Amino acid sequence: MFIHFAFGELGKQGRITEQTNEVIEKILEPKHLKVSSNTEFLPAYPVKGIRIPLTGTAPVADEKSIYYIQDDVLMICFICIPLNKIRSSPHHKQYGKLGIVLSNQFLENKGIKPVEYYTEQSLWNDPLVKQFNSLGGGSRELQNEILTYRKPSTYFPNFRKSVQLRISVSGTQRTSELIKYDRYPDNYDFKQENEWRIAFPDGTQYMDFDEKDLYMVITPDSESRTAIYSFFRENWTHQPIVKIFPS
Repeated sequence: MFIHFAFGELGKQGRITEQTNEVIEKILEPKHLKVSSNTEFLPAYPVKGIRIPLTGTAPVADEKSIYYIQDDVLMICFICIPLNKIRSSPHHKQYGKLGIVLSNQFLENKGIKPVEYYTEQSLWNDPLVKQFNSLGGGSRELQNEILTYRKPSTYFPNFRKSVQLRISVSGTQRTSELIKYDRYPDNYDFKQENEWRIAFPDGTQYMDFDEKDLYMVITPDSESRTAIYSFFRENWTHQPIVKIFPS
């Protein structure tokens, strides 16, 4: 079962009513999921004689360290997990407990694909990463494949140190800042998410679905279940399953 968890920050803050309303107003009423721009990484092998700064204050990477080039990718992310196992999965600490479950057939037609997880050691033998580095960057298609469907197995130190220099220009004023990828705690285990993704071309804002494409909604508690169930009963011909997150 593929689950897209929505408005998780509200859920983690205990704002369940607001989270439920956002799901109804921004997902269920318009029948679409918002496509998000996520920061992902291209693993670059070291170049002899060139040392790469990792942060504004930390020492530069040595000539044996892989470093990570940040880029943004448009996608929608799903966690693949059986319903009877999500109670024991710690993912809800990051993404909350309100999930949208679309049918497998619909997602397969949209091109959903699994993420492959790497360790720093495995990157030296990854065929696509080796090709990307041997070609000095390779084609945009190759870069997109790595960016979209490769991810670290854990939040390891060199990955955490990766930064992006952002330069903004307004009139004659120019400002710069270093952007860190620090959403997760050290050693966070990404593999446990068993993540699958759908990638989208530039300019895409939403992925539309029909009533029949929505199989289930998972809710944090009985009040949110009642609100969503009532919405379906009053507004939809098709009635998806509405379940409370297992406790």
